[in-house]
Amino acid sequence: MGGLCGLSIACGHTDRPPPLANPASGTGGASGGSDGSSFDAGDWFASGGARHHSGGRTGAGGAGGTRNADDGGIADGGDVDGGSTVPTGLGSGDFDPESLYLFGTLQEGACYRDAIARVDSPNVFATGFDCYTEESSVALWNRKLVYPIASSTAGLYQFSPDYYGSDPTAPYPTNPEANDVPLDSSGCAGSFAGELLTSPDGRLIYNCPGGDWFEGPTRVHTAQMALIALGKQGLALVGGGAPLAVVQLGADTATPVSPRIDVVAAWHSSGDGFHVVARDTSTDVDVLWSVDAAGNAVKRGEYAAPPSGMQSGVMPWVLTAKDELVRSLTDPPFTDTIYLFRLDGSSTLLYTEANDPTVKVHVSRMFTGP
Repeated sequence: MGGLCGLSIACGHTDRPPPLANPASGTGGASGGSDGSSFDAGDWFASGGARHHSGGRTGAGGAGGTRNADDGGIADGGDVDGGSTVPTGLGSGDFDPESLYLFGTLQEGACYRDAIARVDSPNVFATGFDCYTEESSVALWNRKLVYPIASSTAGLYQFSPDYYGSDPTAPYPTNPEANDVPLDSSGCAGSFAGELLTSPDGRLIYNCPGGDWFEGPTRVHTAQMALIALGKQGLALVGGGAPLAVVQLGADTATPVSPRIDVVAAWHSSGDGFHVVARDTSTDVDVLWSVDAAGNAVKRGEYAAPPSGMQSGVMPWVLTAKDELVRSLTDPPFTDTIYLFRLDGSSTLLYTEANDPTVKVHVSRMFTGP
């Protein structure tokens, strides 16, 4: 990943290219490499997250592909390269909320070559995003991927893959969002939706850049609070560089979390509250906390440090439904990797660009269910 555009660092791919034709069939390899950069969780959350213009969509998949045999974990299913059966899972736009996905690219530096793959299966992917897709705001909602576009077609969309397979040479079409489902973002009339939050009980809220939060056309919360997560029954987590707090959507006052937790690095909804990861600055250890609806925090465990010599990576951290902490790390000088850390002290290398994966990290994001 070459930089974070939202932090005024050049991304090197702001010009939109001429559209390409529909894809051809086939299989293929990948080109690797990453320029890498350092990343600090505190910088990310204090800044409100990075943004960029990305995207591009393929047409229909080619014929005669092979079934992905390298899914691992919970399989997404479906044939690759437009096989003989109807695609399921990722190939049909159905995302497992307990799986971990990478919004990456088939060509570093090209906003029109974005692709999505499971982190543990980066050579089989789905494509199709406009060059102005705000990948830093993608979210899973009722097993579907939703995303905003910041361009002449500004709005919220539900993603439908045009191509699912393993051929990185398949070109993108002229109208990337044509088969995606427009969602109601009328609260941002005259502008575009900014951040998205989804909940396990099926809610989707969005804000306008620097503005209030909406659900469809209805204003549901003030811009004065930096919401970072949405749980069940309208409970939200407030962060964004301020001490952590909980609030009900629409309420004027948030309840501070006790004991105090400052910057959090990752989170997910859990039960009637949240689980969050925060750095203990006195020990430099990453700690898992549970936070209930009343703001009471209980320490649940600690995660091991990254392998020696690894540097902070370029993507924000992710906390899975199993309380596994997923971190983007850089193997010096420029190799992007993704590691999973468990509360028992173990860790697993999930992804490394040393293996020349098809979907690579560049102004990218990992995501899972809310």
